[in-house]
Amino acid sequence: MKRVIIFIIVMGAIALSMPFCQSDERADGDGTDTDTDTDTDTDTDTDTTTDGYGVGCTEMDILFVIDDSGSMDCEQGDLIDAFPQFIDVLSEYSNDNAANISYRIGVTTTGKTADITFQVGTITVPAPQSGMNGDLVMPSSGTDPWIEGSASELANLFPALASVGTSGPSFEMPLQALGLALAKDSTGAANEGFLRENALFIAVVITDEDDCSTTSMEISGIPDDQCMSHEGDPVFDNYLLEPLQSYKDMLDNRFGGEARYVFVTIAGAQACSSSSSTCTGEDSSYSGAHEAVRMKDFMNNYIGVGAGNNGVFADICTTIMADALTEAMEKMEVICDDFILE
Repeated sequence: MKRVIIFIIVMGAIALSMPFCQSDERADGDGTDTDTDTDTDTDTDTDTTTDGYGVGCTEMDILFVIDDSGSMDCEQGDLIDAFPQFIDVLSEYSNDNAANISYRIGVTTTGKTADITFQVGTITVPAPQSGMNGDLVMPSSGTDPWIEGSASELANLFPALASVGTSGPSFEMPLQALGLALAKDSTGAANEGFLRENALFIAVVITDEDDCSTTSMEISGIPDDQCMSHEGDPVFDNYLLEPLQSYKDMLDNRFGGEARYVFVTIAGAQACSSSSSTCTGEDSSYSGAHEAVRMKDFMNNYIGVGAGNNGVFADICTTIMADALTEAMEKMEVICDDFILE
């Protein structure tokens, strides 16, 4: 009887195991699977849940690169006045997951330390300059060189952060300053920890001059105190200006492509005087701007400012600062909505 019971148990176990051990060589008898199952699974779920792989950014790291030269008092005042409106737009936005966005804001200037001489007729004039070299401005409180928090907290903290003064270098190098700021987001460097791995990065450059970013710490023989042309000009070749392509490559390599950053420039679309400027700050004696030829070239031909691109260029001469920031936020929202968390 025990043998019968054992035999029944063994045979039952074999029978139960057969569906899981069955060979794929079935159904037609010749060893070829002729299963004609046409199930194409039309599930179109794009997965916008919070599993880490959904669509939509949850963090934005915003870096303002602000001109701190002597002509920028009015423009800095307008930026500070416009910021609460910008914050209001930020606070109303949520991504496709209806999730609140975490914002982090840092500020640096367009200034770089360099030994410069320029020519006035036959006279060589030394004009050494001292800049922030991409270091972020340290807030009055806290241990990190940036601010973050609720919309109301950012609105209260930003004015002090953005008041960078007007005693900075007269040779503005916003692209160089941006590159230095990003390079210093490394272990032990001045901006360590500013950039978060899964944050959409936004650069906002505000200047009333053109970009004069150079690869050299010593610049000599400059005929005047303006950088108002782009590379290829025989005069500017002597300045060792950094090719614009190098800054586009830097951004793409640092953030993994255009879909992960937005670039905003508020500068002169053409030269304007104080009388034609929209600057409304208390001290408008220095308002007006030079044409930002190099910055326009960078935005139009390397970043792109049209529909489907990730850039915004606003004319500092004719655009109300609040309107420029609102346009920037609209572009940020478009890029954020398509952001894929890694």
